Amino acid sequence: MKKILPLFLFFVFLFSGCGLNVEKVDNSVVTTTQKETNVTSEITETSSSETEETFTELTTDKESTTKSEVTPKPETTTKTKKPETTTQKQNTCTFVIECKTILNNMDSLKSNKKEFLPADGVILKKTTVTFEEGETVFDVLKRICKENNIQMESSYTPGYDNYYIEGINQIYEKDCGTKSGWMYCVNGTFPNYGCSDYKLKNGDEVEWRYTCDLGSDIGDNSF
Repeated sequence: MKKILPLFLFFVFLFSGCGLNVEKVDNSVVTTTQKETNVTSEITETSSSETEETFTELTTDKESTTKSEVTPKPETTTKTKKPETTTQKQNTCTFVIECKTILNNMDSLKSNKKEFLPADGVILKKTTVTFEEGETVFDVLKRICKENNIQMESSYTPGYDNYYIEGINQIYEKDCGTKSGWMYCVNGTFPNYGCSDYKLKNGDEVEWRYTCDLGSDIGDNSF
């Protein structure tokens, strides 16, 4: 009996040790499995992290590319050239209006016209005026009289398609004799046509003069 008891205890100890080893092995396996699981989890997390980084980079690149494509081009302003202004040469001429011949024929002047006769016989002193291309002596006479508050009356003759000057400064034709009236000369010459037909040229010198003898007393001998 004494021999059997130690043997029994040996087997009990043996089996108890085996169970411990198995338990330890199982624990080792579990631990190893846990480690592998942790490693797998880390790998999964690393892969997930790398995937997220790659996705983020791709998304950033796409956004950058999209922004680069969408970025509007800077607006270019086209400078408009100012139209070149060409300064046209101004045409000028001079005008004089006088009735000096009446001073030598006062006995023939109507009494109601004496108040309109200037002392020196000059109604408008030599004045320089500008005019447009194509304007006539009549056009400028009408304008200059208006600007200087000088009365002027004219009549239109359809047959000649012309204007005739009847009176200036209230002094009319035949106010100083039957042969009296207004005449004009340009550059010292008396044109043989009406004042509305004469187109002015740059530098012309125009004189309106009152005659008491059909022009012979002022230098025109055409009559």
